[in-house]
Amino acid sequence: MSMENLKKSLLQEAEKEASAITSKAEKEASAIISAAREEARKRKEEARARAKGLVAAEKTEKLSGAQLRAKKIVSEAKSKVVEENLGIVWREFSRFPEDKRYEGLLKKWIAEAEESLGGKTVVSVNEKDAKLAKKFSKNVSAKAVDIAGGAIIFSQDGKVSIDSSLESVFRHNEPEARKIVFNDLSGKVKG
Repeated sequence: MSMENLKKSLLQEAEKEASAITSKAEKEASAIISAAREEARKRKEEARARAKGLVAAEKTEKLSGAQLRAKKIVSEAKSKVVEENLGIVWREFSRFPEDKRYEGLLKKWIAEAEESLGGKTVVSVNEKDAKLAKKFSKNVSAKAVDIAGGAIIFSQDGKVSIDSSLESVFRHNEPEARKIVFNDLSGKVKG
């Protein structure tokens, strides 16, 4: 074989080998690109899923926060209305001395307190009730107390007292009054 033919033959073999290597490399590159695209697609889907989850969690958190704030606002409003209504109830209750039943109740409070304390007592009433109280007790103090009505009865030594003032009676019954007003309000305003 001549040199020329040998040269040609080697060149053809080299070209075939180069073509096979190039073809193989192109196939491997295509597979790598395909795998990279698939990996990118999977990561993109995972990122979307995480983002959706985060958005849903944030939405739930904001909704819960808004619901909590709304409940607080409603609760504060109800409390304010209850307090306003208790104020109205107190104003009406403090007018009780104007009622014809008041005299009998004041007499009962003074008599029960004097009996409980035994012996001598000091009956303290407001200025308006002094004359009325003297009808039921000879121990009415000359010094008036600042109460809406009723009486505060002290033992003679001043160590023990029974507070039957309208303020005390109202405070004593305030939890029940508050409950009634709140339940009445809750029945009218749902929320």
